[in-house]
Amino acid sequence: MNAKTLNSRLFHATLSAALALGLPTCPLAEDLTLARYVDLSIARLELSRQAWIATRQPPTKEAAATLFTDFGIDEASYLEYTSAHREAIDVYLAEHPQARQRIDDLSIAIGRAIAE
Repeated sequence: MNAKTLNSRLFHATLSAALALGLPTCPLAEDLTLARYVDLSIARLELSRQAWIATRQPPTKEAAATLFTDFGIDEASYLEYTSAHREAIDVYLAEHPQARQRIDDLSIAIGRAIAE
C-alpha cells in the first residue's frame, strides 16, 4: 500500500470513528461549500504540518478550534460534512488536481515530520 492510499484510509477511518462517537451536529455544515471545505481541509493539514515540525506534537485543541472558528464552523460540523458529502468531495478533488496534490503533499510532509 502506498503512502497516498494509507493517508486516505487513515483520514477516512479517523473521521468515521469521530462520527461513531456521536459528536453533536451543527447546522453550519449545511452552509459549507465544497470549495470552502477543501480550503479548510488544506488549512487543517497545514496547521498540523507546522505543529509537528515546530513541536513534534499535533496542533493544540485551541489552535484547531481557532482555525474552525476562522472558517465559521466547528469541528463536529466539519466531520458531519465530510461524512455526508464524501462522494462529492472526491469528485471535486478529481476536478481540482492542484487541491488534491496540495492535500497529498501536506499529508506526506506530516508523515515525514511525525517519523523524524
